[in-house]
Amino acid sequence: MKVKTGFLVVQDTFKGTLTELGYSLRAGSILPSEVNLVGLVKSFLSFFNNYVDDLSLATQALPQLAHVVELKVRLLLPKPPKIEDDEISVMEETLEVILELEALEGAIEFLRNQREQRRLVLPARAESPKYDRPRPPTDTSARKLAALISRFRVGSYFEVAVERFSVADAVKKLIRWLLRKQNGTFRELAEGCAWQKVGILFAGLLELVKDGRVLASQAEVYGAIQVEANELGQRKVA
Repeated sequence: MKVKTGFLVVQDTFKGTLTELGYSLRAGSILPSEVNLVGLVKSFLSFFNNYVDDLSLATQALPQLAHVVELKVRLLLPKPPKIEDDEISVMEETLEVILELEALEGAIEFLRNQREQRRLVLPARAESPKYDRPRPPTDTSARKLAALISRFRVGSYFEVAVERFSVADAVKKLIRWLLRKQNGTFRELAEGCAWQKVGILFAGLLELVKDGRVLASQAEVYGAIQVEANELGQRKVA
């Protein structure tokens, strides 16, 4: 991952930020002729291209760079009446720097235009093309389908009668069982029955206990339920 840092000047005579370079030029600790402006601008262009995806970081040092260029040119301007060779070298270097800066300005303007165009672009959704569905291989009509169905119409059927065991049946079975044994456990009565039938037998037992015709007791939780007859001799089984 690239760590984004600010632009640093790296030359033979100076290493540091552009602000520090400008201060050194004004203080006289470094001579203007010791600063390679062309190399400085080229290194900044390389920095700009590396961080072109972050326009604010890439152009952050641009004002300091322009200040350093202006400061060197101003310091190199000849104070004596005529130093033609120095003036020519300064003008050539200044012209080359200006050309490099124009290229940089064009790149910045291009990036700004690209960002503005991307901001104005609206997402669009293309409609799916509509294709004609292929017709079925056979020409089937409703009349043909009805005729085909009539061939397989059910002519006759049979039903299986399911044995039903109701609460009334459970009451009758309990009364018959108690008339024969007088007392016993509910487990003996329900022995061999499916759990659905056991539930109905228990419901019938509760009905008889509620009517007072049968007495039921349980000594402990989950223990056996003792069942005994109570005045059953006065009742007749239907």
